Amino acid sequence: MSVLSIEWLLLMSITVALFWGLPGALRHYFLIGLSALFLLVHDPLSLLLLLAMATVALLLCRQSRTSTVQVSGAIVVIVGLLVYFKAGYRLPADGAMGSLLVPLGLSYYALRVIHLILERHLGRIAVPAATDVARYLLFLPTLSVGPIHRYGPFKRDSDRHRWVAGDMARGIERIIFGYAKITVLGNFLVSVAFMEYIAPLESTNYALFQYLDCIRYGANLYFQFSGYSDIAIGFSLLLGYHVMENFNNPFMKPNISAFWRAWHISMTSWCREYVYTAVAALTRRPALGAIATLLAIALWHEVSWRYVLWGLYHALGILAWQLFQRYKPPQWQAVGVWPRRAAVILSTVLTLNFVMIGFALTKEATATEGLAVLHSMLIFRAQP
Repeated sequence: MSVLSIEWLLLMSITVALFWGLPGALRHYFLIGLSALFLLVHDPLSLLLLLAMATVALLLCRQSRTSTVQVSGAIVVIVGLLVYFKAGYRLPADGAMGSLLVPLGLSYYALRVIHLILERHLGRIAVPAATDVARYLLFLPTLSVGPIHRYGPFKRDSDRHRWVAGDMARGIERIIFGYAKITVLGNFLVSVAFMEYIAPLESTNYALFQYLDCIRYGANLYFQFSGYSDIAIGFSLLLGYHVMENFNNPFMKPNISAFWRAWHISMTSWCREYVYTAVAALTRRPALGAIATLLAIALWHEVSWRYVLWGLYHALGILAWQLFQRYKPPQWQAVGVWPRRAAVILSTVLTLNFVMIGFALTKEATATEGLAVLHSMLIFRAQP
């Protein structure tokens, strides 16, 4: 069932109506059962994997103390399953949501399970009840498209759960905004109208065409994924839950570090918490932590060479920015207001171009084709 379908709109409407119509004690059991039924109908394998992971997480989290070996073993198995399915998966070239070659929602709930296990192992959360784990992992609005929300805030929302009229209004607004992003901005203006505008350039100015096609791909990717996130966030609000934001105007950020704090926030913050921290602490080399983090983000999207190159491309961008911050002349801080504003504008334009050009590595079907496109743009080839 596509999020863009009439069936999904009906499912959201019926879910919200029945959820608030039931007695408070039954609402969450209803939502757990509905989420399980949704997976059973649309992807039984995904339900089986989720239940197995939830069982492992519950067994570990219910222990008063878990060993590093136990936690590491569980994480290796979960990551292994994710890699196994991701290795044969390819995102479509237009940047839209991919077909269901990966079990539905696996990319998202696998990271939620790891988050739950690690938070309990580190003593940041109390021993969870089985119903709390089920509520968290079988939460329908974020089950298949994210965001990768955190257990702590979700548990607080569950404990304080109540009807708030303002949340209903904001939820409906976010859902409408999400659908507008996907259908009007992404599917029509960017994928159809803008593509028709730049298509003639492919035969007359190949380098410019590829540059503009990178912008088309990146803009569509943003409208698609941020639109799906808006719908999920709005659906959650209609059920009385506040899940984390996933995008914060990433293309308007003045440097690549700020971009990654604003792009797919639930995923990038997850990787900073668990990948960067672990690698930087073990190696005492923050640069290795940054490289490992960007590679983890890239491979989460797709296990392929084109995404490895994309991850390394952004990792080098992060390292270059950090070196610049460390060694830039101190007198630059003393310049006037207008020069600083001009510098921010220039930095924002450079960051936007760095990000957009990098999409050349992922918009093509293979790493070789992506490198060829990147090469054609950098040396201004007139034709392929």
